[in-house]
Amino acid sequence: MIFLDIYKELLQFIQGEEISLHTDSIRYMEVYFHRLLRENQNLNLTGHKEEKEIIANLFIDSLAVLKFADLHQGQKVLDVGCGGGFPGMVLKFARPEIRLSLMDSCRKKLDFIKKSLSGKENPLPVFLKETEFLPHRAEETARDNRYRERFDLVVTKALAPLAISLELCVPFVRPGGKFIAWKGRGYKEEMAGLEKTLDSLGLSAPLFREFHNVMNDHTTIFCIFEKIKPTSEIFPRNYSLIKKKPLGEMKDSGKPDKTGRHIKRGAGGQKRGKSPSSVSEKEGG
Repeated sequence: MIFLDIYKELLQFIQGEEISLHTDSIRYMEVYFHRLLRENQNLNLTGHKEEKEIIANLFIDSLAVLKFADLHQGQKVLDVGCGGGFPGMVLKFARPEIRLSLMDSCRKKLDFIKKSLSGKENPLPVFLKETEFLPHRAEETARDNRYRERFDLVVTKALAPLAISLELCVPFVRPGGKFIAWKGRGYKEEMAGLEKTLDSLGLSAPLFREFHNVMNDHTTIFCIFEKIKPTSEIFPRNYSLIKKKPLGEMKDSGKPDKTGRHIKRGAGGQKRGKSPSSVSEKEGG
């Protein structure tokens, strides 16, 4: 039984925050919301089980980035570790003209999204247009020239700590593009020691924008990184190395050696751990 009116909640949110959104977009989100509720118990698409949690933490929190990011026609957007489709699908419903790629190595979650957008009696198949599904690991796909530095905007909502998320996601961003991560109040602790690695990643100093969600009394910090030059070729490393020695703990920080070559560490023979694009925090966030 559905107790909350998601249409009313989302309409109230966009009006209060002065976010430009067509009412049809809210209707599409309403359809997706009901499908998510119906399938979540069987597929464990998100750790949020209550209607209020899902609306506040997934839909409203995803939409809030539109206060700080301008999405426009033809823009290529990648959601890394998309889980059940957040924030990527919410952004697609809000801005259908973007070209969206959804990455998660948990195929069942991508299958849920595709199934939710399909069907004759379903108003959502239009959103299959310009939407790509990537059942891949981020650290491997970022080495593929079809995806490396090809996106205008890369987003992740609950992938991993910043030290890991930056290394996995930034290689996908084109110079001139942006990477945005959803974080909580602990973002300063996550940023500690990372400043020295930003240059190797090709990033300028980040901006931090705060959003307070009155529906759940939670504050989200949008960590916004602009890419100003190509990322060093050493990134991303093998995931076992990313986890063992995260950004900020690397002695060389990805800088070239005296010969001008980039220092490469951990090449070959390393046992690969599970990456957060495979088991993301989305199941709990």
